[in-house]
Amino acid sequence: MEHSSTIEFADARERLSGSRRVVVKIGSALLADSTPDPFARLAVQVSNLKARGLEVVVVSSGAIALGLKPLGFAARPKLLADLQAAASVGQSILMARWRDAFEKHGLQVGQILLTHDDVDARERYLNAQNALRKLLEYNVVPIVNENDTVSVR
Repeated sequence: MEHSSTIEFADARERLSGSRRVVVKIGSALLADSTPDPFARLAVQVSNLKARGLEVVVVSSGAIALGLKPLGFAARPKLLADLQAAASVGQSILMARWRDAFEKHGLQVGQILLTHDDVDARERYLNAQNALRKLLEYNVVPIVNENDTVSVR
């Protein structure tokens, strides 16, 4: 199955030529595909962007999707508490997969979990912004996700 995750570098180079920071959004459907390993494929692409001197922030969904199977769900549950439990279990799986994929390229990842309140409240927004800036300063790949354990709707 071909995904839109493959960056067309000739076109992307032109569009990114004046940029220094790139935000890559990865959806649950892409991460749920297991052949070939989507985390490894995306880590290669992000590593290539970083090698060109770009700062890269990954916005990654997938915590709920990755937490369903370990909890025995065959389909997405409807109960909020079940979704929150799946998110809690899946978030650690999600970060482990990102960590393992990026370690092969000598890169560290850092987790930033946000809720709407974190963006709406000025002090919390500034704290998140400072954490993100500091991770980029340390050449860490920030993995940003909504904190679905407390904010699933």
